[in-house]
Amino acid sequence: MEQYNCPRVFVIGLGPGRIGDMTVSALELMNGASCVLLRTSHHPTVNDLADKGISYETLDQLYEEGDDFEAVYRAIAVKVIDAARSAFEDDRAAYVVYAVPGSPYIGERSVQLLMEISERVGVSVSILPAVSFLDSVVCSAGIDPFDGLQVVDALSIDSVPLNTSVALVVPQVYSRMVASAVKSRLLQAYPDEHPVLLAKAVRTDSELVERMNLYEIDRDDRVDYLTTLVVPPLRPRVDIAGYERAAVAFSELVSVMAALRADDGCPWDREQTHESLKKYLVEETYEVLDTIDQQDKDKLCEELGDVMLQTVFHAEIAREDGYFDAADVASGIVDKLIRRHPHVFGSVEVDGTEEVLRNWERIKAAERGDEGRFSGVFDSVPVSLPALLRAHVVQSKASKVGFDWNDYRPALEKVDEEIAELKEVLDSWDACPAGESRAESVKEELGDVLFAIVNVARLLGIDPEDALGSTVAKFISRFKFIEERAASVGADVRDMTLEEMDKLWEESKRALPTDKGE
Repeated sequence: MEQYNCPRVFVIGLGPGRIGDMTVSALELMNGASCVLLRTSHHPTVNDLADKGISYETLDQLYEEGDDFEAVYRAIAVKVIDAARSAFEDDRAAYVVYAVPGSPYIGERSVQLLMEISERVGVSVSILPAVSFLDSVVCSAGIDPFDGLQVVDALSIDSVPLNTSVALVVPQVYSRMVASAVKSRLLQAYPDEHPVLLAKAVRTDSELVERMNLYEIDRDDRVDYLTTLVVPPLRPRVDIAGYERAAVAFSELVSVMAALRADDGCPWDREQTHESLKKYLVEETYEVLDTIDQQDKDKLCEELGDVMLQTVFHAEIAREDGYFDAADVASGIVDKLIRRHPHVFGSVEVDGTEEVLRNWERIKAAERGDEGRFSGVFDSVPVSLPALLRAHVVQSKASKVGFDWNDYRPALEKVDEEIAELKEVLDSWDACPAGESRAESVKEELGDVLFAIVNVARLLGIDPEDALGSTVAKFISRFKFIEERAASVGADVRDMTLEEMDKLWEESKRALPTDKGE
């Protein structure tokens, strides 16, 4: 009999559930081993081993002794190595077989630890390929891994970013409690009615593959340690290959930002914080709006890049603090867009924009956990919005729950009513005691007028910010006309009378074609 110079371990797979799925080599090795160790006896194939005359020892007791799975798997690896050493001391030709469910290469942390430890202690470990549960699951589900596949253990799904553009396989959904936790995580990325497959005991006589909606997976009391969830992809209806250049460019931007923030990078960039960058984000956003108004496409490209830089800047600071990174930001918005457009990426059918918006609000409420509990209509309106925009948003949200006029006419009458109230306050100005209360009364009535005007604009389908912005631009254009005409005759507007300026103002209205002679 051939002698060897170190202890030996052969790691084999028990296959997905039938002894017929095991390889001939694996069975031969088990028959010739001095010791066969099974990671667990909880596997359908184990019952057939005794019929084949194979003796074995299980390591299930180690699960009760460890504080966590990592400790258990490390203890298993040490146990296998100790068994190999003991067998080698008795017989230089002896070897140990360590058998795991499925394939040694698929989801077996104990095998990884065995390989790491064996290299340090001089134990030879050979791993034989085997049919895995994954082979059986993709076959039962009709999935081609070449189309893309993500495998995430049910117990670690909270810590893994999900790629919703490929099929997702979630093994070890071994209880309804685990299924509920998995569902909660998946509902952050998929619609609640997204179709899924619950595959139980594949490649056994008890095989069951059931189709259901995602929200139903924790209602099935048949889930156990042989249960795997299969989630089909939410494929965007675009040619992803056409956007590879954008992905590369974004990666380069993230890398450049990291270099600027590095110890040997730019001193100014290293000093920045979320708080110090706030003003730049606002400034860059308004510069984008300016280029849109100017219809300058080249400038728009540049300004959008500046806004993107601010996003990546904040993401890099967060990465350094250990909170999230640019990939989390990008994948988060991708998941949100897919989740909130079930009529595009799912099976939901909609009839027009209004139904899309209703679905959007319902999905947002579900994401926040607002469904089934009280939530104010304006709870999600940021306090920091500019007042004009905030008024428009608040009125729009009130309209969605039916608090609105049918058209602009009664809203316009409300403007007249508010102006009358403002005039009334101003007419009694002299009678009011001087001080803060008098100013507050005027401020309140003037605010009511502005709010009413915003309402008229909304009901007419006009953005009040755009309308006021256009008027401001028109005013500046006319006033520049006055300045230029005054300068042409050697005058300065600062020295002109109101009557002189008003005359030039009327002339500007006729001279500037964009003013249409107003």
